[in-house]
Amino acid sequence: MTISTTTQRSTTTGTGTETAIAVAFKFYATSDLVVTKRITATGVETTLTLDTHYSVSGGNGETGTVTVISGSTNFPSSVTWTLTRVSPRTQTLDLAQNDAFPADSVEAQLDKLVLQVQDLKEQVDRSLKYPATDVSSLGSELPHSVDRSATGSILGFSTDGEPVITTSSLDTALTTPYTLTLLDDVDAATARATLELADGSTRVVASGASVAVTFADANLSVTGSTAIDFFTGGTAGQHLLVIWAASATFQINNTVTGSGQINLVGAAATGNLTGVANQSIELLSDGTDWFEIARNTQNQGSLSVSSAAAIAVTAADNLIIVSGSTTLDRFTGGQPGQSLFVYWASGATFTVAYLGGGGAGQISTITGEDIVGREIQNILHLINDGSVWNEVSTGIPWNFTTVASPAGGSIAVGTYQPNLTITGSNQLDNLTGGSPGHRLVIHWAASATFDIGDAATGAGEIHLSTNVNITDHVANDTLTLISDGTDWYEIARSTSASLIELTIVSGVVTVTKPIHLLDGETSPDDLDTINGGWIGMTVTLKPGDDARTMNVKNGTGNIKISTDMVLNNLEDGITIIYDGTNWTEVGRAPFS
Repeated sequence: MTISTTTQRSTTTGTGTETAIAVAFKFYATSDLVVTKRITATGVETTLTLDTHYSVSGGNGETGTVTVISGSTNFPSSVTWTLTRVSPRTQTLDLAQNDAFPADSVEAQLDKLVLQVQDLKEQVDRSLKYPATDVSSLGSELPHSVDRSATGSILGFSTDGEPVITTSSLDTALTTPYTLTLLDDVDAATARATLELADGSTRVVASGASVAVTFADANLSVTGSTAIDFFTGGTAGQHLLVIWAASATFQINNTVTGSGQINLVGAAATGNLTGVANQSIELLSDGTDWFEIARNTQNQGSLSVSSAAAIAVTAADNLIIVSGSTTLDRFTGGQPGQSLFVYWASGATFTVAYLGGGGAGQISTITGEDIVGREIQNILHLINDGSVWNEVSTGIPWNFTTVASPAGGSIAVGTYQPNLTITGSNQLDNLTGGSPGHRLVIHWAASATFDIGDAATGAGEIHLSTNVNITDHVANDTLTLISDGTDWYEIARSTSASLIELTIVSGVVTVTKPIHLLDGETSPDDLDTINGGWIGMTVTLKPGDDARTMNVKNGTGNIKISTDMVLNNLEDGITIIYDGTNWTEVGRAPFS
């Protein structure tokens, strides 16, 4: 035979059903084949035994088949099978002198030699080799077995690139002494201790002038009443949450000189922190001292007081309900970083003065103006910086305030007033007051017929998106405006459920609402042009009477739709949008 292929091994992944694998390369004896099983998930390999795990057919210079022996497993899908030819390195042909030339025997022996060469090449290809560019004098002999067998020996390479055995122990050669202290930890808790990490648990300690902290502390629940000056210990970057335990009344003193001092928000003279049960403060260590990064104050109930020029608060207060009408200038007491929520009690009408009265504890508002509360549940959120209480936010849940439309065309708006319900018929031209960014919703009261003028001259003029007066309105319509500090600008408007019917006159209607009913002078009647509206306005047109027919025409005037739309059924409708010049179709029903 001839040897026309260099293949001498093959790998097959089982499917769980086959019981035989084809040997795609030539071999002679069944013992020339080595069958290796590899578990795909683990990589564990096992060399199987001929006639125990498998049988072989074929060979004698041809291909063949490996078959699972009956009673053994098949070829499962979790396993790969590698068939390798390992030809014996022997030569069994003996030629007798003067005999006829045995061509077949010589060819078979030459074939075996080629198979042996292929088998050796396959092994060489899987071996470590020096690159061809390395010097030929480079030694490749391994160190002696005595050296290699020493416990923990590692095969390495010398500076010349030749194999050597390192004298370092295996368990230290690839790591540092510090890492070794971590590698021998038996559990997570021990590892956290080695790494000096907090374990997240809460440790209970008694208050004292100096409280010891370990690197493992994340939370301390502190009991007692003794003032704390220092937290000693801990590590740089460590966070520590200090919690006042039940009945605890201790104070944390600010910046007492010494190692482990506590640096609270605010000046040293006023920065001491007296807490109540469940209050907490979070500290951060720089490796020497501790610095406040957050605190949570909790009052054990709200404080109810009457309004006065000065109201006393304690460090434990975070909610105060104030009644009465006397102007409030300042809060005395409290501490830096303290949050305080001020509620207007039922019937309270007091004003909070902006930096009123002079002295410590003044109140600074965001707008730089007094705050006038008018409703129960008005709320003012303040925070103390050590000398002044600064406004964080104000929540004033106003109801709609009802006013009559003005004879002079102008209405005054409160600083925080969000809503106005307006009655009457006098045109509204100006809104005075308000503040930059102030939003105001104007609401048409029942039976109100007032108009709103666009860009009327004077302070507080109203700029409408349509650039025309609002004259088409019904009860419950609304207009939303925003102030730039001087004038007001429309940002939205909404209409009630009432539909206004438009009559086509000479092919034209003027729209003011997002939905209109159409009627005609005759039946049928054509709609060619639509006046009014503003850029981006959408309008839906529906028939007002199914006994009459209106045709919305495409391209005759400023209406650009796919085809003419016939409106002669109450369920018909077409929606169009205005681009500043033309009205284009958005959708229609029914589609026709």
